[in-house]
Amino acid sequence: MTEFALPCGAKAYLSPVIDLFDGKPVGWSVSPRPDAELVNSSLRAACAQLCPGQSPFCHTDGGIH
Repeated sequence: MTEFALPCGAKAYLSPVIDLFDGKPVGWSVSPRPDAELVNSSLRAACAQLCPGQSPFCHTDGGIH
């Protein structure tokens, strides 16, 4: 999850899911709040890219969120 400060004084949060094989983003979500729904929606978007029979491997850097 990455926090962006916007010019209007607000913040936006990006939750990307990166393919560990080639480093390309396979799912992402943006929200004004860093909550569980932000992360869950980016994971759902990434899982929607899987072909039948594929199973994902999830790695987190162990951040605070």
